[in-house]
Amino acid sequence: MKSQKGFISIAFISIFPLLVAAAFATYFSYSFLKSDLAVLNVCRSEQLETHNQVAKQLKKLLGMNSSAIKLRLREKLAEQKLLLAMASGNPIAIAAAETHLAHVKALRLKLAFRQNVAIQSANTNLKIATYQISNSLKREWGKHMQQMAPWISSRLEIQPSPTPLLAIRPDFPDIAPVYEPVPNFEEQQSWVHSWQLQLEVKSLHFNGRFQRSCSTSLYQDKSDWISRLKGGRYLSKPLF
Repeated sequence: MKSQKGFISIAFISIFPLLVAAAFATYFSYSFLKSDLAVLNVCRSEQLETHNQVAKQLKKLLGMNSSAIKLRLREKLAEQKLLLAMASGNPIAIAAAETHLAHVKALRLKLAFRQNVAIQSANTNLKIATYQISNSLKREWGKHMQQMAPWISSRLEIQPSPTPLLAIRPDFPDIAPVYEPVPNFEEQQSWVHSWQLQLEVKSLHFNGRFQRSCSTSLYQDKSDWISRLKGGRYLSKPLF
């Protein structure tokens, strides 16, 4: 009996380091996955929020198209009236036609200013948010991995990606033109953040690099534009 107990004790002592290593590996895996998903969720939520703000500017811009069409037509009619007035030689009619044409041109300039404000607001939101999201990802990763710092050395490295601009185009170069989404709008408007996770677990003799990214875009839903996640952009393959 004593020999049996001694054998069990020796066996337990021999496998105890393996049990500790397995427990640590399980704890490490759980902490890594939790931190990884937390960073991904931050990326997705902040991108969706910003893209929804951009969607409001896009809807506002496209909503001005009816005014752009009407003012374009009014300017052509005003130009024709001026030509007729000049042909008549009536100075009063000429002055009235010139005043009316100047008024229509001023309205078009005012509309062009409003269009540019909508476009620049959308582009500024995207540019500022690109920088803010990068910082948010680093903070979120550091917050979650802080408790693992004594055992794990890690770093989140942001990989540069182009910041999209509002994917619209004028029907033709003009003051206060009609704007429309570019062909293949969803792809052109897509917004990607990419980052790499670098880990070193000395106790497990593990070094690894993991590539991650998230992507959103704007999609038309009847008269509205909504922000949605793009599939297939979350890369989980480790890069050793």
